[in-house]
Amino acid sequence: MIVVLADDITGAAEIAGVALNYGIQSDFLLSEDGSLPTQTCDSGKELVIISTNSRSLTEQQALTVYERLIEGIHNYYSEPIRFFKKCDSVLRGYVLTELVPLIRLSGKVVLQPANPTAQRIISKGLYLVEGEPIHTTPFCSDPDFPAVTADVGQLLQTRNPLFFTSSDYTLKLNTGIKEHSPNGVYLTDCNSEEDMMRLLNSLPSESDNITFAGSSAFFGQYLQCIHTKKQALKSDGEVSTNKRTFLVLAGSAHNSSVELRRQFEKAGMPVICFNDELRKENFNIKELDKLTAQLTEAYRRNLNQPTATIPDNSGLPPCFQSGRGILVMIGGDKVEFNGAASVLNQRLCSVASDFIRSCEIKEVYCSGGATAWELLHQMQWKQLIPERSIAPGVLRMAVDVKAGNYLTIKPGSYPWM
Repeated sequence: MIVVLADDITGAAEIAGVALNYGIQSDFLLSEDGSLPTQTCDSGKELVIISTNSRSLTEQQALTVYERLIEGIHNYYSEPIRFFKKCDSVLRGYVLTELVPLIRLSGKVVLQPANPTAQRIISKGLYLVEGEPIHTTPFCSDPDFPAVTADVGQLLQTRNPLFFTSSDYTLKLNTGIKEHSPNGVYLTDCNSEEDMMRLLNSLPSESDNITFAGSSAFFGQYLQCIHTKKQALKSDGEVSTNKRTFLVLAGSAHNSSVELRRQFEKAGMPVICFNDELRKENFNIKELDKLTAQLTEAYRRNLNQPTATIPDNSGLPPCFQSGRGILVMIGGDKVEFNGAASVLNQRLCSVASDFIRSCEIKEVYCSGGATAWELLHQMQWKQLIPERSIAPGVLRMAVDVKAGNYLTIKPGSYPWM
């Protein structure tokens, strides 16, 4: 059995999408504190994906989460386990520190974060995005993990100080693994997926004891090495929402959310945004009730309105084009108070969760990983079944098959299809 550990939910979704394309079904679990969901089921699936939200924690908290999680996995599952640690392709988060419990298990970890198809490569020890050093791209202004250098070793050192305080393991750059190589993390240059495959094929015969970590692109190459590809798993036909209202949450401030709003308004579908009061640090809580009432009223109107029409060239999936959607978004200019993004997401998902329950909304779409994680937290949905890969990074999952509840998520900057 393969167990993939991911530090955010959109990364976990990317892995599930890759697996579906290889004909592999998976269980999709959420762990906020390193514990396994109490209803974890032994379904016999060959892949289990566990998403944490550790990128939002401190480095020490993230380490604790993974120590607890790996111990819990070994205590719960009886069969042999191969671990794969999904990390951000541009090395945001505590990439090395979260690998420490896996180094203790296997001794050596092969890490490859690059994603050549997205023009994210490592060349001569430098991380390049579309041919430019990463610290000269918009990643230099990331609010949590700004890229201050393109030097991969230095970038990892600035983000993982706990890893480098131990003398038990090391980071080796552009160094191959041999029989007597020291324990630690090994990371090589990577300009193409062919480089990834060459790396995997170059490992010594005892590579079964090596743990692998990296991007979803590297996971795809890893599967190609160890798994016979089956027919890609897809649901029968497109998702139909003609007879029911679906909810779209846009917590991301990316331009794709602005375009989504334009398409909804053009089609005459309801768009509900935060007012100025809801965007303040200190606000009147009754404003949340007003927003929920707006949603409920839009839902009732939707039931009696003819379906809107979204053109085929809109860039939205066919299920959106049925014209029964309601879009809820934070919108407006950037809010500057401390922790604003997290606070506003909590308010957005609080309203959404009340609405989903009261109106029994079956289809929900989330743009932005933080929004998806917060909604899952508030709905207490901790186990899902990946059902369809709509596009790279865009994943539809069943929350409750019997009740017909589904959630589709994507990173904020990604297109819907």
